[in-house]
Amino acid sequence: VAEGSSEMTLEITHLEGWNMVGLPLSVEDASYGTLFTDAVDETLYGFDGSYYGSDVLEAGNGYWLVFTNDGSADISGEAITSLTISLSEGWNLIAGISSSVPVESISDPGGIIVSGTIYGYSSSYYNADAIEPGKGYWANASADGDVTFDEGLARSRPVFEDMTAGANRLTINGQDLYFGIDIPADKMMSYRLPPKPPSGAFDVRFKGNTKIRGKNSEIEVMSPYETITISYDVVLDAGEYMHWVLGTGSGEEYILEQDGEITVPTEETFTLERKAVVPIAYALHQN
Repeated sequence: VAEGSSEMTLEITHLEGWNMVGLPLSVEDASYGTLFTDAVDETLYGFDGSYYGSDVLEAGNGYWLVFTNDGSADISGEAITSLTISLSEGWNLIAGISSSVPVESISDPGGIIVSGTIYGYSSSYYNADAIEPGKGYWANASADGDVTFDEGLARSRPVFEDMTAGANRLTINGQDLYFGIDIPADKMMSYRLPPKPPSGAFDVRFKGNTKIRGKNSEIEVMSPYETITISYDVVLDAGEYMHWVLGTGSGEEYILEQDGEITVPTEETFTLERKAVVPIAYALHQN
C-alpha cells in the first residue's frame, strides 16, 4: 500500500447458495456482478420493510445474494474507516466498514439496537460477535436513530446477557432453538429472529419469529434439503410421566430425552409439545 493511500484489497469469502453481503470498500463500480463474479444474475436483494431487487450495493446496506459455489472475491478500493447509518424501528439489513467492528463497539448513542439481535447468515442465522467487512447483518432497532461504525471506537455497549444457558436446546441444521424456560416479557425482544431469508435458503424458527418457547409450539422450517438433522439436549425434565415430544406433519412422534440426534424428512411444520406419553403395550411377567 502506497504511503498516504487508503487503497486496499479485501478477500471476501462466500458459501454456495444464499449469502448476506455488504460493500466492504469505496469503489468506482459497485454493481454486484463486478464485485462478486461468482454471483447469480438478478439475485441481489436489499430490505426496506420487505425485499427489493437491486443491481448495486450501497455502503451501510446489507443484501442477500446467491453464489454458484463456495469461494471468495478479491475487492479493491478505498478503505471506509467510519460510517454512520440510519436505522428504522424494526429489522434493518446493514453492513459495516473495511475492518471488523465488535458488536460491543458499535456507537449507539440512543441505545436503540436490541441486545442480542445482530445476526449474520452462514447456511443459517447465527448471533454475530462482530460486523465483518463484506458481510451483511440484521439488527433490530427499538426506535429510529443513527449508529456509527468506526475502527477506533472503544467498547461502549453492554455485553448481552443470554438467558438461554439453562434451557433445553434443539439444533436444526446448525440453527439453535431453545425451549422449556420462560423469558420475562420485557426481554423477549432479544430472542426474536430476523425476517425469513428469500426462497431457497434454509431457516428454522418457532412460530412467532422467535428462537425460544416455554411450552407447546410450532416450528416453521424453510429448507432446500430433502432431510434435516435435529440434535437435542434436554437438561430440564418435562416432569413426572411427562415428555418433550417432537411431532412431524406426517404423524411421527419422537420423544426427546437427554441428548441425541435424529434425521427426518424435511417438512414445513413440526410441533414441540410437553405431554404425557401413554405406553403402547403392557406386559405381565411371572414374579
